[in-house]
Amino acid sequence: MLNLFIAIFVNAMQSYTGEEQRNTIEALDRTRERIEADLHAEVRSLRNEIQDLKALLAGLQTSNSSPNQPGP
Repeated sequence: MLNLFIAIFVNAMQSYTGEEQRNTIEALDRTRERIEADLHAEVRSLRNEIQDLKALLAGLQTSNSSPNQPGP
Protein backbone atom coordinates (compact mmCIF):
# COMPACT_ATOMS: atom_id res chain seq x y z
CA MET A 1 0.00 0.00 0.00
CA LEU A 2 2.84 2.36 0.82
CA ASN A 3 4.47 1.60 -2.54
CA LEU A 4 1.26 2.59 -4.35
CA PHE A 5 1.13 5.88 -2.46
CA ILE A 6 4.78 6.59 -3.27
CA ALA A 7 4.22 5.73 -6.94
CA ILE A 8 1.25 8.10 -7.17
CA PHE A 9 3.21 10.85 -5.44
CA VAL A 10 6.25 10.41 -7.70
CA ASN A 11 4.04 10.33 -10.80
CA ALA A 12 2.29 13.52 -9.73
CA MET A 13 5.63 15.24 -9.12
CA GLN A 14 6.95 14.16 -12.54
CA SER A 15 3.86 15.37 -14.38
CA TYR A 16 3.94 18.68 -12.50
CA THR A 17 7.59 19.13 -13.36
CA GLY A 18 6.93 18.26 -17.01
CA GLU A 19 4.06 20.74 -17.21
CA GLU A 20 6.13 23.43 -15.55
CA GLN A 21 8.99 22.74 -17.97
CA ARG A 22 6.65 23.11 -20.95
CA ASN A 23 5.31 26.38 -19.56
CA THR A 24 8.84 27.66 -19.02
CA ILE A 25 9.91 26.68 -22.53
CA GLU A 26 6.84 28.35 -24.03
CA ALA A 27 7.52 31.53 -22.06
CA LEU A 28 11.15 31.53 -23.19
CA ASP A 29 10.11 31.02 -26.81
CA ARG A 30 7.67 33.93 -26.64
CA THR A 31 10.33 36.12 -25.05
CA ARG A 32 12.93 35.13 -27.66
CA GLU A 33 10.51 35.86 -30.50
CA ARG A 34 9.73 39.28 -29.04
CA ILE A 35 13.42 40.12 -28.59
CA GLU A 36 14.15 39.05 -32.18
CA ALA A 37 11.28 41.18 -33.49
CA ASP A 38 12.55 44.18 -31.50
CA LEU A 39 16.08 43.68 -32.82
CA HIS A 40 14.87 43.44 -36.41
CA ALA A 41 12.87 46.63 -35.98
CA GLU A 42 15.90 48.39 -34.51
CA VAL A 43 18.13 47.26 -37.39
CA ARG A 44 15.56 48.51 -39.92
CA SER A 45 15.44 51.85 -38.10
CA LEU A 46 19.22 52.14 -38.10
CA ARG A 47 19.36 51.33 -41.81
CA ASN A 48 16.84 54.07 -42.51
CA GLU A 49 18.86 56.54 -40.47
CA ILE A 50 22.03 55.59 -42.36
CA GLN A 51 20.24 56.12 -45.68
CA ASP A 52 19.08 59.54 -44.49
CA LEU A 53 22.60 60.47 -43.43
CA LYS A 54 24.02 59.33 -46.78
CA ALA A 55 21.44 61.44 -48.61
CA LEU A 56 22.29 64.42 -46.41
CA LEU A 57 26.01 63.98 -47.07
CA ALA A 58 25.42 63.63 -50.79
CA GLY A 59 23.41 66.86 -50.71
CA LEU A 60 26.19 68.67 -48.86
CA GLN A 61 28.81 67.43 -51.30
CA THR A 62 26.69 68.57 -54.23
CA SER A 63 26.19 72.03 -52.75
CA ASN A 64 29.92 72.37 -51.97
CA SER A 65 30.91 71.58 -55.55
CA SER A 66 28.43 73.99 -57.16
CA PRO A 67 29.90 76.59 -59.55
CA ASN A 68 28.22 79.50 -57.71
CA GLN A 69 30.89 79.59 -55.07
CA PRO A 70 33.41 82.41 -55.39
CA GLY A 71 36.86 81.39 -56.51
CA PRO A 72 40.21 82.53 -55.07
